[in-house]
Amino acid sequence: ISFPTGVRKAVKSCDITLPSNITLRGAGWETILKAASGLNSPLIRNSDIINGNDNIEISNLKLDGNSEGQTSGDIIYWRNGVTNSRIVNCYICNAYRHGVWIYGRGTDDNNFFINNTFESCRGGRALYLYKTNKNVVKNNVFKDNLGSDQGALFLYKSQYNNITENLFIENDYAIYLNGCEKNIINHNIVISNKKIGIGLY
Repeated sequence: ISFPTGVRKAVKSCDITLPSNITLRGAGWETILKAASGLNSPLIRNSDIINGNDNIEISNLKLDGNSEGQTSGDIIYWRNGVTNSRIVNCYICNAYRHGVWIYGRGTDDNNFFINNTFESCRGGRALYLYKTNKNVVKNNVFKDNLGSDQGALFLYKSQYNNITENLFIENDYAIYLNGCEKNIINHNIVISNKKIGIGLY
């Protein structure tokens, strides 16, 4: 599914639900998908919340959560094991809660988050990896994500993830790992964050 330049709004009580083997692609950050006021649920989610999905790509888009118009909701929510997904070259901003929430099952999911900017995700984490393994987080910018006490990038009980060459600047907490092991954090720039640069718990 390709979108040309312009603003598209998800209407109230209607988000974007993606099945397996699909690509959602824009023409760059001038292509904007924005949550309508009162959506109060994820802007984008996977379709199979029981068994999970495989091979979803989201690329070349600005995804605006319109946080001022919400009382709940994330921008992207992968539930119960989405594998081999790619979120590439997206500007993910203004989330009421999480920018991207990957809710795994403790399995090897092999998702990629490459060349994105996560900015102004106020109520939660910009990128939240929950019980998901073998993901790559590379060459992203995390900026001005405030209001969470557990990291712009937060990993919970996740293993063998590769976090490399990212920039964390002016967040409250930059990187926070809770109950994790065997992850690689390498060649990141962590600067001018207000509370903690890298936290291990």
